[in-house]
Amino acid sequence: MTFQSEAPEQGNGPYSTPLIVGDRLFTTGVAGRMQSIDKKSGKLLWTAALWQEHKGTRMMYGYASSPIRLSPTRDCPRGRRGKAVMAFRQTDGSVVWAKNDFDNTYSSPLLIT
Repeated sequence: MTFQSEAPEQGNGPYSTPLIVGDRLFTTGVAGRMQSIDKKSGKLLWTAALWQEHKGTRMMYGYASSPIRLSPTRDCPRGRRGKAVMAFRQTDGSVVWAKNDFDNTYSSPLLIT
């Protein structure tokens, strides 16, 4: 999917920071595509379309939240009722859990206790 920002003076991204866990690189692009890549070979291992497949909300600047690690999952916001934050299994990208009802945001989630 091609993304055009509604604020072209800000550029078209990417805005998020990649996450490295072991031999994998996890990225999230402005068009809501999350993917896992083998660090050594560069091979795409899995991908998830946060807007299309998981019905996330589109924002003016696109998706900007960086993935975070919650072993053995990765977590990222989507901004959908009942599924505002989702955790994906690192090995295959399957959804482990989804919860909360808040809107999508440009910032990454923060784990607090």
